[in-house]
Amino acid sequence: RLAIVDAPLYGYIMQPQSITRSDFSEKKVLSYVAGIESVSEYFSQRGGVPRAALKRCGIASGMMLGKVWHSRAAVPELRSLALREFWRLVRERKILLRDVPCKNLLRVLIMGLVV
Repeated sequence: RLAIVDAPLYGYIMQPQSITRSDFSEKKVLSYVAGIESVSEYFSQRGGVPRAALKRCGIASGMMLGKVWHSRAAVPELRSLALREFWRLVRERKILLRDVPCKNLLRVLIMGLVV
């Protein structure tokens, strides 16, 4: 069934200080990392991380790298922190490289050369 309603049913307010609109910082990098580790730990305690959760963690790490890449405040120290944490998550198998979007893997390589 389909119904057409002539009423606004959804509202959205854009806040300048929101996480999606403000510059990236060390705190935000560590928040992404903490989220990925939290998901991994949750499933590890329950017998193993499902493929879907690994994929989401890979996407989240890619988002973190993309945010650092585009951030006006991404000083070399911030990029270095993001890269260090990214590779640590890969080494600890909390993310798989195959789950990180390709454009973000390219950014990892470029950031690694620049930092």
